Amino acid sequence: MFRTIRARLTLGYVALLALILILFSGALYFTLARSLDQQVDDNLSVNAEQAAGAVNLDQGQVNFQNSEGDPPDVAGVRDRGYLVRLLDANGAVTDTTMRFAALPITSNELTAARNGQTAFETLTVNGQAYRVLTHPIIENSVFYGVIQVAQSLDAVTSTLQRLVLLLAIIVPLTLAFASIGGVWFAQRALAPMDRITRAAQRISAQDLGQRLDLNLPDDEVGRLARTFDAMLERLDEAFRRERQFTADASHELRTPLTVMRGEIDVVLNRPRSKDEYTRVLRELGTDVDRLTEMANDLLMLARADASKLPLQLGAVSAARLLQAVAEEMRPLAEERGITLLERADETLTLWADEDKLLHVLFNLIENALKFTPRDGTITLSAARDNHHAVIAVADTGIGVAAEHLPHLFERFYRVDEAHASHTGGAGLGLAIAHALVVAQGGTITAHSVVGQGTTFTIRFETQRPDRFASRKPVRSGENQ
Repeated sequence: MFRTIRARLTLGYVALLALILILFSGALYFTLARSLDQQVDDNLSVNAEQAAGAVNLDQGQVNFQNSEGDPPDVAGVRDRGYLVRLLDANGAVTDTTMRFAALPITSNELTAARNGQTAFETLTVNGQAYRVLTHPIIENSVFYGVIQVAQSLDAVTSTLQRLVLLLAIIVPLTLAFASIGGVWFAQRALAPMDRITRAAQRISAQDLGQRLDLNLPDDEVGRLARTFDAMLERLDEAFRRERQFTADASHELRTPLTVMRGEIDVVLNRPRSKDEYTRVLRELGTDVDRLTEMANDLLMLARADASKLPLQLGAVSAARLLQAVAEEMRPLAEERGITLLERADETLTLWADEDKLLHVLFNLIENALKFTPRDGTITLSAARDNHHAVIAVADTGIGVAAEHLPHLFERFYRVDEAHASHTGGAGLGLAIAHALVVAQGGTITAHSVVGQGTTFTIRFETQRPDRFASRKPVRSGENQ
């Protein structure tokens, strides 16, 4: 039974309450006992002072002033239930109550009295406890004897026993009611957890469309249920994208494989000339290169998804980076009649992997070249924005409709031909660019106006981000 949270919570509450009640009961008992003891001592002191006023010194002997009976002060003390007796300087009893006669006279009391001190002591006779006050009788610095006043502790003992009995009844009853209430409250509080468990058991990988949809308050359980629904939403989306990715990848791989299979079958139908075989082999080589490139792209995306993409992070000069990209891509742009411009702050640096960032920029410019008409312009720029470096690739191409912009970085996503896709190829270029930028701690966004062009904006921090603080900066060519 203690494997359930309900039982463990109830047991914990009851154990804590039991500890509190035990501590409270102990504190109450000892506080009351000390208070009663102090009250007894105070009463003994008052009555001893009253009785001491009736003591008579007759030739060095101590006795009460009225030899025929107790003086009124002493009689009052005895009437209130106190025991009174007189002892001379040697400890001999000169006057006593009959019940007091059985109480022993201890040397500690007389020693304290001879030193002029009032002493308290608890004595037990025949199982009955008494509290005794010994008060010295001193006149002109001469010790003549002592007066003792005693009170039975039966009332104190009886009071404490009734308290113990009362606590012995109340504490178990309180714990019993607390256990019942704890079980009820725990069951009521954890009932939504059972509903969540049953709902989760009905959900499988083939049916991620279900949701808990529990109408719960904004407490811990309610937030758990909503978090569970949000997790299901993410899982459903991830499975959907995974299925779509698998289907698209299969389609992209099947097309070149089908073409290659067809070319091979045609060549094998009958003998061909050497030139024909050479042509077919070259075409097959092109298809193999395409498949290899696609496999490398998929491998890079898989590593990025698993956060296992190798990075060589360090300070990169934005001006030098853009210059290298422009020099590499300008001949291809000029061949297509497109002007490639680049401008950057000479002092601007960013924290990134230079090789991976070059890959991103090459992908973006190749994408822009595909959809920028002749006499168009592609501008590659880098500027500072507070603590960030902003790199932009802007073209004057045909643009992308607004409804397609949120999907541009999805794998194998293609805009229809009427809107002139900015993905091109197998549809992995922008997905790879996005994965590489995010892996380095940056962001990439797209803005486009149909008929005016598209701008891709990349933001990197100019200094080492905190999440990469444990990484040691590396130079190009070094392994991290």
